[in-house]
Amino acid sequence: MSANRPIIQLQRAAIPSVVPVTARAFEHDPMFTYIFPNPTSRYRLLRRFFRPVLHYGVMYGVVYTTSDFAGNALWLTPEQPDITPLGMARSGMLLLPLTIGVMAFRRFLTFTAYAETCHKQTMNEPHWYLLNLGVDPTNHGRGIGSALMQPVFAQADAHHVPCYLETNNPRNLPFYERHGFHVAHAGEVPHGGPQFWAMIRPPQRK
Repeated sequence: MSANRPIIQLQRAAIPSVVPVTARAFEHDPMFTYIFPNPTSRYRLLRRFFRPVLHYGVMYGVVYTTSDFAGNALWLTPEQPDITPLGMARSGMLLLPLTIGVMAFRRFLTFTAYAETCHKQTMNEPHWYLLNLGVDPTNHGRGIGSALMQPVFAQADAHHVPCYLETNNPRNLPFYERHGFHVAHAGEVPHGGPQFWAMIRPPQRK
């Protein structure tokens, strides 16, 4: 719980309530300023982008949010830590070229190709994959991001399983390091893409 906000698991019916918050959370993130360089259309396109992504998370992973939808953490599980073509089709992600535009989708593919290569080279054991963690900017600094990660941290530590994430914002590194992550890879997405860090959190001993 954070600031009197219970942490709950996101259900499919509540996805429309979470999409705008997630879009606001990532509107100035380097990954998405690269994919959507036009600031006037970015928020609108982010809403289109995150709707199927959150559907994928609810269908094939686990998404934690707060009772008032102030933010969310989307995790892929140790049993299925990779996005699959079937899952993309069922969640609507295959329609992204139509909903966000072909050029934006190409930049997205450039990013994901680099990220997938780093993921495979960095992690060779079962792990939790934090695909995204976003908090509405109006609620930054209230411990919500930390609270959203705790349910999976508890499971990961209990079963001695590591956690993995990627970030493109250097300001995020100290935050994740405070939660036990360390940098396993640092680089830059090709073709003008953003900086890129892959981070691993080993199971923590209580």
